[in-house]
Amino acid sequence: MKDPAPKTVNPNRWNASRFLWRLLAACFAVIAFLYVIGPFYIRLLLPVFTWEIEFLNPQYKVVEGGIVSIGQINYLQLDIEVNKPMPPGRQGAGDSGHITRHKAQASSLCIAPIIIFSLILAWPSLPIKRRLKAFIFSLPLIVLVECLDYPIIFIANISSVYSDNILLNTVLKIWSYILSNGGRQFLALIAFFVVIAPHYITPKYASPRPIDRKSAQPGRNAPCPCGSGRKYKNCCLRT
Repeated sequence: MKDPAPKTVNPNRWNASRFLWRLLAACFAVIAFLYVIGPFYIRLLLPVFTWEIEFLNPQYKVVEGGIVSIGQINYLQLDIEVNKPMPPGRQGAGDSGHITRHKAQASSLCIAPIIIFSLILAWPSLPIKRRLKAFIFSLPLIVLVECLDYPIIFIANISSVYSDNILLNTVLKIWSYILSNGGRQFLALIAFFVVIAPHYITPKYASPRPIDRKSAQPGRNAPCPCGSGRKYKNCCLRT
């Protein structure tokens, strides 16, 4: 009896346990990296948040922003001046120029980069060049995800006091609830799949490359490809 042929292992085959170990190691590496550069990363986002809040509602003006530590926990803090009066029937109605203070845990801003960068590092069958491109293309998506987070929540907090628009307040309140209950993680996963999609999407109906028949033919004195053992010029070239 013949020995059975050895099984070949496909290097691109999905291995769940290996992927989980790689993902775990990547998470530790990314968390350690963000622990070092976290404050710098958040300060880079502050001008973007300021511009977004003032652009979405010109009556809001960010007068001060930064990172404050309370009980060894870092918070993102924004002082926003609201240049519109409160609706009638509320305390301070008719006044304008109130400064509202908003705080949120700064660590939540690291959720998106942790998920996206860890998945890019751990994803199987991804060439190094593709990984580098994925890191670069993920940066604007991370900024977009961050802009959908705390700035919208702060605007929702202000609108709940200074706006009578029931529909807008309801939408902002629902969005804030979604973000606080898994929405941040879901947005990060969507951003990752958008980054990784070009690696798997290929044109199905690409036109074939034209065949250069001259370069495909053997030389005149080369052995004939038909296997006769004669030279090509004395065999199939004549036909």
